[in-house]
Amino acid sequence: MDNIQPNHIDTKHSELSNKEIIRLIVNRIPKGKVASYGQISTIMNQEFKIFLRAQVVGWILNTFKDQELDTLPWCRVVAKTGSIPLLKTGFKGNLQIHLLQDEGVEINEGQIDMDKYCVDNSTIRSDLK
Repeated sequence: MDNIQPNHIDTKHSELSNKEIIRLIVNRIPKGKVASYGQISTIMNQEFKIFLRAQVVGWILNTFKDQELDTLPWCRVVAKTGSIPLLKTGFKGNLQIHLLQDEGVEINEGQIDMDKYCVDNSTIRSDLK
């Protein structure tokens, strides 16, 4: 992950809730790539001046309803280690693995190679402007 210097606050997004900002960021993760909860947290801090811990980003993502998840590539958000978080074991964890594999992301022994599949923060940030 790259070191990113704080950028500007885009006033067109200043009225959005944390949940809406997370949706905005997650929707910018390209197909076949992943981002960590911490990356989303960092982008929220640097682009919107909102500080949330990575765990809180995960908790907020977990509050999305099923119909909201249908239009959100939630499967592209993983732990910084490249693993599917333990809270997602079972059906949802298996679904996440299946969806990522359908996008071409290789998962070996429950791990994603973050060097290969992790999107750069700058790619996500450039679309937020």
